[in-house]
This record gives sequence, structure tokens and C-alpha cells, in this order.
Amino acid sequence: KGMKNERLFLTGKINEKNENGCKDRWNKGFRDLEGVGESERDFFADTLMKIILERKNKMNYILKDTSKMNGFTDMRVIFHALDGIQKNYNWLITDIEYYPEVEEIKEGTFISGDELTKLVNQEDIQFIWAVFTGFEKDIKLDINNLEVVPYIKDHYDFWANVSIQHPQAMLEIDCCDSSYVTLLSKDELASQKFGKYFNEAIELV
Repeated sequence: KGMKNERLFLTGKINEKNENGCKDRWNKGFRDLEGVGESERDFFADTLMKIILERKNKMNYILKDTSKMNGFTDMRVIFHALDGIQKNYNWLITDIEYYPEVEEIKEGTFISGDELTKLVNQEDIQFIWAVFTGFEKDIKLDINNLEVVPYIKDHYDFWANVSIQHPQAMLEIDCCDSSYVTLLSKDELASQKFGKYFNEAIELV
């Protein structure tokens, strides 16, 4: 009901009597749209609804200090926190610096969540720098011609707009200079599991 009411007040199709001031919210917040037609108003409302839904479904975290992980960043522990959700995605690995090196994990690797989970569980790996970007399994990537190459090292604008770098991705895990890790997510369940496991993580807004 709440989201329906948001949609109604955005289009101006709700009145003051049945929704405690929604008409006032429309008049004050969208005064400039009063002269446009209904179709334009609907388009504007649909656009805003997409933004509202994205914000409701997006939860980003930064983890700087935890007793649950010996060093930053141990992807075994991160995947344990996600409780298998990482296996629902294929992963692009970029901007990577880690030790010890594994033949199957290198710059530009695109790998299934199952295989990546298996690989990180086989070795005690410290990811010093890395961006793990998760895509739904029906997304096809041309690794040799990427639209966006996610990176974190020397990414000085990262904190100005904390968001997943690749437009088609659902998840992004950033390993930052052996100091902290971020989870950027459009998968609400993944965010909930991460936040519950790492209760010391700080939510980014």
C-alpha cells in the first residue's frame, strides 16, 4: 500500500482527504509539473519510482575492523558471510593484487560463483587490492571489450558517489589496500546477510 500511495501522490492522483497531506506534498514538491500533461506526469512518476525502489533495495557496507577475519581481505570469510549467495552470480575480477597467486585468478577473469568459491577455499589468499563484480548468470560480457572496467586503486572519486561501477552488475566487493572491504549491492538478501554476519560493518548511504 505504501508504494502504491507513493505512486499516486507522484502523479497527483491522490487527494488530501484520503491520504493526510499527500496533495500538499505534490503541490510543494512538484509544482513545476502542474502545467504538463498526464502522460508526462506519469513518465516523471515512473522515473522517480525507479529511484525510490533502487534506494529501498540497495544497501552498501564498509568493513574496517572485525575479529571474524584475520586479514583484509579474506574472500573465504566474505563468501561465508554471504551464505552461498555468491554462487548465484558470475564474477568479473579486476584491479587485482594478491598473494599467493592462483593460476585461475588474474586480471579480467570472468568466473562462476561456484568455481570462485572453490578456488578461494583452496588457498589462504590475501587480496590486497581487487574488485569482484557480480553479474546475473544470463549477462554476457566481452572481456576484451568491457564497457566499464571496475577499479578501486587510485579511484579518488569512489567516495563521491558510492555505487556499483558496472551498470549491469548486481554486486561489487572492493578489497582496499589490505585495510578494509566494501560491499555494494542491489541484492537485498546479500546485504542483509553481510550486515548480520559483520555487525560491526558500517552502512554507506
